[in-house]
Amino acid sequence: MTSMRKPRLLLVDDEIPFVANLSKLLSRRGYEVSTAHDGDSALRVVQEREFDVVILDQNMPGKDGITVLKELKKRQPHLEVVILTGYGSVDMALKGFGLGVFDYIAKPIQLGDLEAKIHSIIMRMGGDITVRIEAGKVTEFEIFLPCRDSDSSDSEQTSRKDSKDDLDEKAPATFGG
Repeated sequence: MTSMRKPRLLLVDDEIPFVANLSKLLSRRGYEVSTAHDGDSALRVVQEREFDVVILDQNMPGKDGITVLKELKKRQPHLEVVILTGYGSVDMALKGFGLGVFDYIAKPIQLGDLEAKIHSIIMRMGGDITVRIEAGKVTEFEIFLPCRDSDSSDSEQTSRKDSKDDLDEKAPATFGG
């Protein structure tokens, strides 16, 4: 049996309240979430740890999202990156896709849209997502990825079970921007 683990996300955005709220929401949904508030911090975090998905703001002070993306892909080529932008342009999107961006999301984001993109990435990576619905409500949610050879101490199977109360309307559907 293959060992499974929680998917590892890195959120990178200079809007500190946005990152804090999104981090809490995604952690409650079974992800292992780390955060950074600028490009240099993100690159330091990626140097220390492997991630599966990076949610990366396009416009930040210092290094912009495209500059950070190039460095991230050099350090961890397998990384899937979703870029958040409030100022998207076709030229910027084409440049990002050429560098390996999975997708873009415009701010303010719809949490469901972001989760759908993350779920697509997880499934593409061989992950498993289980949702139990009773009486029209989500009563259990689990999300896992197979362990990689580079995974060490956290390679035992982990589980995330949310009660139905935990998953009901924890935050507005739209935020950031």
